[in-house]
Amino acid sequence: MSAPGENLFTTQKPDAWIVIRSHTTGSDVVEVSMQAPGYSIATLQKQVNSLAAYLPKAPWGLAVTPYAPDAKSMPGVVFARATFAATGLIDTQTGAFRLEPLARMLTGAEGKNEVHVISVVYESLRPGANTLQNFSSSSVQVQGVSDQSQIGLEYRIKLLTQDPSKITIPELATETAKKPPPVAPTQGVDWLLWTLIVVAALALSALVYSLLVRGSPQPRAK
Repeated sequence: MSAPGENLFTTQKPDAWIVIRSHTTGSDVVEVSMQAPGYSIATLQKQVNSLAAYLPKAPWGLAVTPYAPDAKSMPGVVFARATFAATGLIDTQTGAFRLEPLARMLTGAEGKNEVHVISVVYESLRPGANTLQNFSSSSVQVQGVSDQSQIGLEYRIKLLTQDPSKITIPELATETAKKPPPVAPTQGVDWLLWTLIVVAALALSALVYSLLVRGSPQPRAK
């Protein structure tokens, strides 16, 4: 359990970085970068596919690959990264940022793959009047900050359980959170969207790298 008044941004080092970029097409490009060397590719693929149970439609365009953020200082050390498109994670009209599906997605792994702290970055987005900032329960602790000079909106999530069914995070600061409407599946292949996914994925990779090298938090509080 986190200590009362604990600042997750200074005491908790993320086990996973999630960067989300919203597109005018209505879809979001998402990149998940795991921080444990040798994180299981199969486990991450299964975790991302689990989002289908929490979103209007299953993620698509999924690519799960190993990557080496710093081959010179850490030769031979590789990490797991997933890039995909999704809908239903952001509602800019209401100011809702759906953290619950992302938190649930990364629970349930075992051993060195177990995730306890997640950083979620909404690139170039700003909070609204009703956007969730802080939330605590027996299963999760959430803190959000908005950095207008750099990345946008960032949340730090501390998981206090590995049971996804016990994790509940409100979508808005008020108790009357509005659920996003279902999105009808698109028929056929949208080549423009696929192009946007590829281009955005490259940009997200650069952002994740800059986040990783900007400095590590102090050791996790016991």
